[in-house]
Amino acid sequence: MDWENPILTADYSFSLLQILKGIFWELSFHGSPKSRDEQMEKLKKQMDEIERGEAKLIPWEEVKQRLEEKLEEVTDGQKEEQTNIKDK
Repeated sequence: MDWENPILTADYSFSLLQILKGIFWELSFHGSPKSRDEQMEKLKKQMDEIERGEAKLIPWEEVKQRLEEKLEEVTDGQKEEQTNIKDK
């Protein structure tokens, strides 16, 4: 990396509180060590079920279609509201 010619510079300073908050956030992102370990066990069990073929999986195309339908429902509702506002 070329430290002599930075791509971007910014005039911003961080307080000690902001730095400590950032460190704490990173360390505790997944919760306490106990909850982190519990979550890891759940994930391992899910992976085992998938690998054994016991888990019900939904194909990506089906998930994508459902999301697109939901998005269309939401945006159509917004378009109707905008049309009603313009008509008034």
